[in-house]
Amino acid sequence: QIKPLEGKRCFYCAGSPHFRWRLFLTYAQMRKILKKGRIRAADVFSLRIKEKNLSGRAVFLELVDAKEKQLISGKDFRALVGPNRLKSTLFEIKPKKHGILFVGKGWGHGVGLCQWGALGMAKKGSSAEEILAFYYPESKIEKK
Repeated sequence: QIKPLEGKRCFYCAGSPHFRWRLFLTYAQMRKILKKGRIRAADVFSLRIKEKNLSGRAVFLELVDAKEKQLISGKDFRALVGPNRLKSTLFEIKPKKHGILFVGKGWGHGVGLCQWGALGMAKKGSSAEEILAFYYPESKIEKK
């Protein structure tokens, strides 16, 4: 039986420049981004995380404008903003007077191998096999 990948809490990536990040989007930028994604948003009043997964990542966001509330997946919202700007769905939302501040951690999807963590482990002397065993504990390496 093949199991799907799961997230692994990584303690080795604190040296990453993406360990903690911030992104501020004005309300005008938000409208432009949402319009690009064909999401109706005449005037963004608020954006909040509606649902998180077990690792704390945003699964669904609730967008409130003058007319309605809409749900958008965290993954789709990240893709609209740009994955190099909104670096992961592991973020908090801080409403500000002129826009929204996203305060987040990491850069990626949250499952599988953390590249910065693997680098940190290697720098501490871990072998490739030890690194793979840490991130994929139920796997085994076989020679064919």
